[in-house]
Amino acid sequence: MAPIKNKSAKISAPKVESITMTLVIENLEKSFKGRPVVEGLNFHIAKGELVGLVGPNGAWKSTTLAMICGLLKPDAGHVFLDGLSPPKEGTEFKKRIAFVPERPGLYPDISALDFLKFSAESHNKPEQLAFEMAEKVGCAHVLSDPMATLSRGQRQALYLAAAFVAEPEVLILDEPTVGLDPIQQKRINEALKDYCKKGGAVLLSTHALYEAEHLCDRILVLMNHKILAEGKAAEIAKNHTSLYDFLHDAHLQVATASVDDKADPVTSQK
Repeated sequence: MAPIKNKSAKISAPKVESITMTLVIENLEKSFKGRPVVEGLNFHIAKGELVGLVGPNGAWKSTTLAMICGLLKPDAGHVFLDGLSPPKEGTEFKKRIAFVPERPGLYPDISALDFLKFSAESHNKPEQLAFEMAEKVGCAHVLSDPMATLSRGQRQALYLAAAFVAEPEVLILDEPTVGLDPIQQKRINEALKDYCKKGGAVLLSTHALYEAEHLCDRILVLMNHKILAEGKAAEIAKNHTSLYDFLHDAHLQVATASVDDKADPVTSQK
């Protein structure tokens, strides 16, 4: 097995003033109880680009997304959205970005429709847009249902519809198709591609490697606290039979190199 080189040192964030760049991540770092979990992350996402963040459980993908959205403060580094950063322009920054977590919160006492109407109203969007986005992602048939009765997949689709209603510049999605049936997955993937065609940018984390290979314009492999590889799926896996095989080999090498390290105490992190 040929050693897999860490490419994170070669990745440099572009200048923030570049008109093609929407989201720029510079030297992002995070530690918990003195232990580094994210180290020196540098990458960018351009307007119209759909980028996948993949890696094994324990790679701190969710933590990375939370820092990018401004929900978790990094220990070092910067996040820029068209030149805006969460610490300096928090309100304006959050207007331009939408985040859908893997397990969205629940408002059990209201209907799915009321939830979407609230999203439209809070972002000064027409109510009709809520119906259009629900139809687009395939959850229009549950709009009259209380949110407490929705399945995980239905809630996931509903929150994605709410994110589309906000019409943000950037969508950050944590495992967006978990719990969805194949038909709904296809509808959501088509909606994401359409969103990008109109100039939006998407960063999504996923364990679905087939989806990442066929949906994403570019893939970031997060492993051992860093970006291990970056590029199109075919480029990353050029010396392997598939992206899965690349990740499998990379994971084995990282595990072998760190065999004497202590186990990660936060096993739920990604």
